[in-house]
Amino acid sequence: ATVEDAEAKVSLVWVLGHFGTDIPDAPYLLETQIDEWSEETDPQVRSEILTAAVKLFFKRPGEMQAMLGRLLQTATAEASHVDVHDRALFYYRLLAA
Repeated sequence: ATVEDAEAKVSLVWVLGHFGTDIPDAPYLLETQIDEWSEETDPQVRSEILTAAVKLFFKRPGEMQAMLGRLLQTATAEASHVDVHDRALFYYRLLAA
């Protein structure tokens, strides 16, 4: 089943980021959202995907490193939503320091 409502997506992604250590498939469920980044138009959903990916990276770095790298590269290259772009740039610079 797919989640279509933006508020529901935000909630689902938040759960994956917050409880990622308790959900064995959390990185792989989030990867689906990362892979569908270009299809997601809602800035709230995009922001939550970024935040959840970073949170999950700190909890499960081995599984998240490549996914987070792809996500940050894609999100910083695209400027359709300035807030999302700036958040991605902030996370990139934070992790690069």
